[in-house]
Amino acid sequence: MERRHQERKEVSNLAVEISTGHGLYKGIVRNISYSGMVIDGVPPEVKEHAGLVNLTVDSNGQNYRLRAIPKWIFQNDRDKFLSLRIFSVPRNWFQFVDAL
Repeated sequence: MERRHQERKEVSNLAVEISTGHGLYKGIVRNISYSGMVIDGVPPEVKEHAGLVNLTVDSNGQNYRLRAIPKWIFQNDRDKFLSLRIFSVPRNWFQFVDAL
């Protein structure tokens, strides 16, 4: 059963920086909504129970600073994916997501 309030949009080439308080890491956003996202290319140091994380999404020179909580991590032989619930966004976040 689908429990999301908003549909996730598939995206490509959308860079994100993840700050866990223990390090700064980079990843690629794979899908996104107003209140969540999945990041690919997450390094092994990022843990599911990292607690609060700060994100910086960079799109065409515009930075969006977000706060989120990790929900789950999936890892296969090649990739590691991190799912996040976003709870703090800048004013122009909804307009940015709508434009994707």
